[in-house]
Amino acid sequence: MRLFPYVSPPSIGIDCGEQSLKVAALKTETSWSGKRSYRVTFLHDYAVKSNDTMVLQSTLATVARELRAKHHGIIDATMSIPESQSYVLTIPEGAGDAQHIADRIAGEVPLPITDLYYDSQVVPPYRVIGAAPKEYIDRTITMTETAGMTIAALDFEGLATIRAIAYLVPKETRGAWGVIDFGATRTQCMIAEGETPLHTLRLPLSGEGLTTKIASTLHLAPEQAERTKRECGVDPHACTGSLKEILVPEYTLMAKRVHEMLALAHNQSPSPVSTFVLVGGGAHMPGLKTFLEAQLQCAIIVPDPSTTFLNDAAHDAPAAHLGFMTALGLALRSATASLI
Repeated sequence: MRLFPYVSPPSIGIDCGEQSLKVAALKTETSWSGKRSYRVTFLHDYAVKSNDTMVLQSTLATVARELRAKHHGIIDATMSIPESQSYVLTIPEGAGDAQHIADRIAGEVPLPITDLYYDSQVVPPYRVIGAAPKEYIDRTITMTETAGMTIAALDFEGLATIRAIAYLVPKETRGAWGVIDFGATRTQCMIAEGETPLHTLRLPLSGEGLTTKIASTLHLAPEQAERTKRECGVDPHACTGSLKEILVPEYTLMAKRVHEMLALAHNQSPSPVSTFVLVGGGAHMPGLKTFLEAQLQCAIIVPDPSTTFLNDAAHDAPAAHLGFMTALGLALRSATASLI
């Protein structure tokens, strides 16, 4: 029980995806005993394409108005840098002098270092280096400020997702572990050690692609195909296994790519990966957890944010919606002052 908790101003996270803005707001509550917890006060998904600058700025203005109406005052947000605009490198903790960092960036990033903003942070036993194009960062800051918000920090998608998962399941993310983030337009796999991403791979799978294939094969309308996918999945006992021949080859190919990534990770790190965490909108597909346990020979965890985060946002989105992991991780960065 919390007695007379201190409640901080809200921490805002904005995940800039290819087809949506996902926004999460957290309030930090500290009890008389010093225990800290986080209350979700806002979760919302705004449909907008990231390459449509005018619509994106208008949507950001809508976000600012809605957050200001709910929380009052100035809105400071931590915003993600999309995967397509970011470069994340990992080096040993002790190899972090300025010249070494600059040399690594020059050798691995396909842009002149003069055209990049970059920074680094120690996450023992590693140093994580992040870089992004100046043109993109400057344009994003200007657009966000024009919309009525201030950017408190910019963060990378993978780091934010890992941060949120590590908060939800801390025991399972202490050593080497993996995450598969199932999105509408892409699926991404990451291998991490603690809260440090070591390897990232885009997988040949997307929620929209699966829906399109179901609709085409079974001659269904897109809405019906999406509903059938969510109800049946790869569970052989659901819907008489009607989607098995459509979905199992797709997920089998995905698992093969993950195995290849695990082999690469094992060659570079002695710590074996024994656990994968599933997040994203497709993480709850019926039968997927059991299917991947058999394919990957690893423990599979599908966390429930509602068991860890306090929640006031039920009218905005389900508290357990794993599609908001990156936005929640961005908000956690501000809430915990864990800046990169």
